[in-house]
Amino acid sequence: MTEAGLHSLTAVLDRSPMPAMAIRKDLTIVWSNPAFAEAFPARQDEIAAFLKYQSAANVNAMFFLFESMSNNRAWKGPFSDAEGEQARHFEVCASPLADDLYLLLVHETTKHQEKLEDALHSSRSDRLTGLANRHHFNERITQAIKQAHRGRKDQALLMLDLDGFKPINDTFGHDAGDAVLVEVAKRMLASIRETDFCARLGGDEFACIITNLHDRKAIGLVADKLIASIRQPIQYARHTVSVNVSIGIAMIEDKRSTEETIKDADRALYHAKHQGKGCWRFPPPATLPAPLFAAPAIFDDGLSG
Repeated sequence: MTEAGLHSLTAVLDRSPMPAMAIRKDLTIVWSNPAFAEAFPARQDEIAAFLKYQSAANVNAMFFLFESMSNNRAWKGPFSDAEGEQARHFEVCASPLADDLYLLLVHETTKHQEKLEDALHSSRSDRLTGLANRHHFNERITQAIKQAHRGRKDQALLMLDLDGFKPINDTFGHDAGDAVLVEVAKRMLASIRETDFCARLGGDEFACIITNLHDRKAIGLVADKLIASIRQPIQYARHTVSVNVSIGIAMIEDKRSTEETIKDADRALYHAKHQGKGCWRFPPPATLPAPLFAAPAIFDDGLSG
């Protein structure tokens, strides 16, 4: 591009609302428009502050940008700016203007990225309680099984089902039932660590994946803590209600598939229900078969609260 052509182009881009700059391959800024100065105040002459490794995501972007510039090719890709209180996201389009000169157009995509993240969160979260939903649970249990197959031995799956929940719905209505589920979810999160995982699978059925366990005694302590917390009275309007919880535990082991692990936890939960409820159990020996918790007619006799 001739000097006259570059002057004409920059004259047009000076009026553009999109941040733009011309740089050399050594990242020296030759020119930037007012929109770039506004988007990156007091840093328009510090190209490294924008382009260099402000986040791990930029490492790959920088590699492909430099490769394209070295070969005089156009490039488009994402960048993240981690400076300031909130991360910002951009799409950068780089086009060669001359042998040692590149034009960069910067389009901010932060709001779009936030909408995508919100949509992803909604697709993996239970709307009522804010816990992970069944879809997210399926992802996490599959991941945990893969880790077990690589030798990890410190994880357990807990399947939880509330005892005494149905009478609350029948007596006080579904609003009361929803309030109880929300409170139970809060208590569950308060009873486990941030590194653990908790999901609502549907109705009054929940699941937890507990990690970093030293032995089986440790998982029993977690289950005891969950039961003690959930059974505490719950205030709803002018009423005091209470539920209990039964828990089935299956260790996540390298020789068990996802389906087998969930089945073991279901059998353990059924075992806990028939041991008096409000308790936790490991699955009974395989020689003593028990119907799966997932079977639709198991608790039609009233055993499920």
